[in-house]
Amino acid sequence: MSVERWTLMALNEDPHLCVANPPTKPLMIWDGDCHFCRLWIERWREITRGAVDYATYQEVAEKFPEISRTEFQRAVAYIDREGKVFFAAEAVYRSLQCRSSRKWLAWSYDHVPGFAPISESVYKFIASHRDFGSAITRLLWGNDVRPPTYFIARRWFLRALGLVYLIAFVSLWVQVDGLIGSNGVTPVSAFLPAVRGQLGPRALSILPTLCW
Repeated sequence: MSVERWTLMALNEDPHLCVANPPTKPLMIWDGDCHFCRLWIERWREITRGAVDYATYQEVAEKFPEISRTEFQRAVAYIDREGKVFFAAEAVYRSLQCRSSRKWLAWSYDHVPGFAPISESVYKFIASHRDFGSAITRLLWGNDVRPPTYFIARRWFLRALGLVYLIAFVSLWVQVDGLIGSNGVTPVSAFLPAVRGQLGPRALSILPTLCW
């Protein structure tokens, strides 16, 4: 964030640029030539789930003449429905606040001392070293940084669970007569009365069972 913007904020004046032609849906604009940007845009697209549109500046720059190409190349830009423009780390936080689990980022940017300048410094460093950022991303997340959906794992887990239930019921079916039948390994109909005859009222406490 520039010194001028900090000064305007201190004076309680809005430092953000506004465009004359605001989008109907919040719009995140990024550099289509940046591989690192492309990776993270796909992740943010999954997180925002249609609440935010995404476009490269190469596609939409002419619609927003208030923003120079240099600014587009320097950092991502987020334009809300009112036409207010946010850049860099602030743009990312504003775009993600449509999800309740991510609102704390924008709130911290506005209210937590030091959060905004640190965020912008980190963003500026990564933007100036995109190859390094890409290498770290691949090391930590691989080539796909989108949140995992577990769709394939869920499908096979449910099939395996069904197979386990099938095995359990087939196993019970072939053994049920020997386990709990009248002539099974422990004929309860004869065993429990014998225990009661020997132990009397103490039978329930000495041999607790649901079969009493």
